[in-house]
Amino acid sequence: MLVMAPANAIVDELNTTITQRLLDTGHLDPDRRIDIGDCVFYPGQAVVTRANDRRLTYGTDSEEWVRNGDRWQVEAGTSDELHLRNTGTGHCIALPADYVAAGNVSVDYASTINRAQGATVDEAHLLLGDRTNSKQLYVGATRGRVANHIHTAPSAFDPDQHGPATGTGTWTPQGAVAAALARQPDDVSALERRRQLRDFQSTPQQGNEEPRHKPIDDRDETPRQRATDDASRLRHFTIRRSQGLTR
Repeated sequence: MLVMAPANAIVDELNTTITQRLLDTGHLDPDRRIDIGDCVFYPGQAVVTRANDRRLTYGTDSEEWVRNGDRWQVEAGTSDELHLRNTGTGHCIALPADYVAAGNVSVDYASTINRAQGATVDEAHLLLGDRTNSKQLYVGATRGRVANHIHTAPSAFDPDQHGPATGTGTWTPQGAVAAALARQPDDVSALERRRQLRDFQSTPQQGNEEPRHKPIDDRDETPRQRATDDASRLRHFTIRRSQGLTR
């Protein structure tokens, strides 16, 4: 099972809550608590590694190494080592305390939607936020082989009012999902934004026949020259727009 949420703070709270529920119901043994690197784990717990480290090898002939996003189950541990079993390959590894202390091992009952891309589980649960977009909705609703569940609720905070939501509108779960479907992610890269700005600056303005500035050719300029040229273009553009507004 995998639970997905839109923000890291929610994910951390979910992981803490789920771990406590598993302890309360006997699915995790509190007497086998593992204290390592200022972190606490229990045998049987699902965890994920969060940093690449080619020095930490495992598997037959040690051909595999620890990667960001690898999923594991805690087998045992001491204050010096955390023993894990890879949920995909079944291979085991003993992670040193310094890797754990650096914050590179996280409980993995809940995950951010973006980090869950590529994961496949039997049952998936998606917590829908008021800013979840269509791409995130697709990712979160397609991770489960057997079942996919979407959970949503009225927002407790109104970003427009910078305070608690007043509930003036009519809220429905179907409306929340429809709103997420209507939100399109901003897929324009930084390079594309720069190209758009360059094209705009190269377009004749207010009836001018020729562009005031020639297009940027990054191959002919050093980074310092490009920065100087960008500042000059921005200053000229700002002054010209201001003059136009005062006429």
